Amino acid sequence: MDGNIRKLARIERIHEIKIHPNADSLELAKIGGWQVVVKKSQFKTGDLCVYFEIDCLIPEKPEFEFLRSKHFRIKTTKLRGELSQGIAFPLSILGEKCNDFKEGEDVTELLEITKYEPPISPQLMGMARGNFPTHILPKTDEERLQSRMKLLEEMKGKLCYITLKEDGTSFTAYHTVEEDMTPEIMSLEQRVGVCSRNLELKNEAFPSSTMNIYWKIALQYDIENKLKQFYRDTGRNIAIQGEITGDGINENKLGLPRNTTQLHLFNVFFIDEHRYANYSEFIMIASELGIPVVETLYFGRFNFTLEELLKFAEGKYLNTNNEREGIVIRTTEEKYSEVLKGRLSFKVINNLYLLKEK
Repeated sequence: MDGNIRKLARIERIHEIKIHPNADSLELAKIGGWQVVVKKSQFKTGDLCVYFEIDCLIPEKPEFEFLRSKHFRIKTTKLRGELSQGIAFPLSILGEKCNDFKEGEDVTELLEITKYEPPISPQLMGMARGNFPTHILPKTDEERLQSRMKLLEEMKGKLCYITLKEDGTSFTAYHTVEEDMTPEIMSLEQRVGVCSRNLELKNEAFPSSTMNIYWKIALQYDIENKLKQFYRDTGRNIAIQGEITGDGINENKLGLPRNTTQLHLFNVFFIDEHRYANYSEFIMIASELGIPVVETLYFGRFNFTLEELLKFAEGKYLNTNNEREGIVIRTTEEKYSEVLKGRLSFKVINNLYLLKEK
């Protein structure tokens, strides 16, 4: 159902070129919903370019040597006082056949671009059981609105809900029933898996100071027993996804007390039906499991501009001086997005948060 994997580097059209108010040698290019600072006269309105999104990790090649001081990572920054998000290159960076590429084409793999992932502390790692189980539920990278501006029109008038994006670490737990057809056994075994963003993790079987945070949270909320009981009650295999925040996790941006961690759910996925729960189903199941959900900031018809959503994304986490990461927008009834070729769901990140990112 989900096809919304980020195109980190792609062919984009420059919609507008504006004067940089503080630099004679620079201009401001509008690419989708992004503003990018470019060299003066390098592009004109309507030109195609190769656009690298923020969070790109660039290979160490001579043509990208100017990014060495940035450790070859593209971040939100300000250049002479103006916001710049991403980098625009002329098509010539693609070589002799550069003019064969079309608008929207993904060149991430061609240019050997990878996505920046923040370092994981030993506390979070755990022992891997395997890769994230994409055969059971989708693993996606939520799209940013600025990269798919047509979402504004696709969402217009639809009943939606907007939730707070918490800045912690992603958690997934799932329940399946596996058959053991060995003649002397011939039984069905209930199994619960626990995952980080990229890996399924081994259950270290007992609480300890070295136990990974994901299974600690699973024990804290009694998730294994709750998912098994849910299956016994309903006959449905589900996965739950949420954000772990607290002491020792990503600088504890939510300001939780020492030695405190928490889980807030943001997704329920019906494994056998291969679909996400609608909002009402999500809230009901979270309530049945006794696990809190992320904060809903808005519930109603979608009628926002990019500028309004960027303003909406701003703010600080409650009782802290930490910029909140942003917001996530979804329809109350799950819908397929023609723009994303997958689930109609996207995020808007707080630019003040991005500017303060280490």
